[in-house]
Amino acid sequence: MSWEVRFDKHALRALAGFEGAVQQRLRVGAVCLMEDPFRRRPGADIKRLQGEVGLYRLRIGEHRLFYVVRRARRVV
Repeated sequence: MSWEVRFDKHALRALAGFEGAVQQRLRVGAVCLMEDPFRRRPGADIKRLQGEVGLYRLRIGEHRLFYVVRRARRVV
């Protein structure tokens, strides 16, 4: 079963500020979260962050995608 990935308006605005190749890499990284937003694997350097429940980061080259996992199988 796959997860739903949603970008809020602030994330979409930030994404639009990157050049095309970086935007594409970030989008591919977000798609990989649909498979499993918790497990580290090749192409998905995922780490749970301390302090906030359900907060994770996905490292994509020199960029970081921070996200929250909700119970309803949703990544925001």
